[in-house]
Amino acid sequence: MPPVTDQHRQAAFAAFAWLGWTYDRAMADDTRRRVVEARAHHLRKAEWRNSQRHVVRPALPHATDIKRAAAGDFDD
Repeated sequence: MPPVTDQHRQAAFAAFAWLGWTYDRAMADDTRRRVVEARAHHLRKAEWRNSQRHVVRPALPHATDIKRAAAGDFDD
């Protein structure tokens, strides 16, 4: 995964919308800094997961009758 950037931290801080707190002041407070860091890691991971998505296609191009297959009837 890519590293957590300041952009992630800024977005995490903005998401909390703490009244009366600036980003610098929140980062100076140990508890709030940890909360912002945790949220930033979450945002980074979600961003990374979205970039890793791919389309999964079924292995068989047509539907299989499961009951017939279980009975061993494969003749069409």
